[in-house]
Amino acid sequence: FGLTALKQKLRSRDSEGVLKNLRTVTTNLETYRSQLSEQGFDQSLITRFTDALTFIDADNQHQFEIVNRRKTIVANNIELVNDLYKTIIEICDVGKAIYKSKDALKVKDYTFSELKKNVRNTKKVKS
Repeated sequence: FGLTALKQKLRSRDSEGVLKNLRTVTTNLETYRSQLSEQGFDQSLITRFTDALTFIDADNQHQFEIVNRRKTIVANNIELVNDLYKTIIEICDVGKAIYKSKDALKVKDYTFSELKKNVRNTKKVKS
């Protein structure tokens, strides 16, 4: 009938598997509706299975849309991030060139890894 497989997919939180098995169960419920009603199976239970299928399918579709939207946003932002990186590297190169002859100790402050370290330390101090 499909209930055992449905329970297994529910326990493992596999939404695609739940949808597949829930479709099987609802199809079987519709196919054997007359026999089930003779045994006392209420129509409201069939409706609950159908509603659950609709609800889970809608949520699954919404999750898919969120993931796709996130991928699009990342693709759009990659150019901005690359431009920012180029600007930071340019600033580092200019800072190294300026301090190379004036103050050799400050040259280290204008490396990308040193800037990252300073940013990370600033975050730790604030939190």
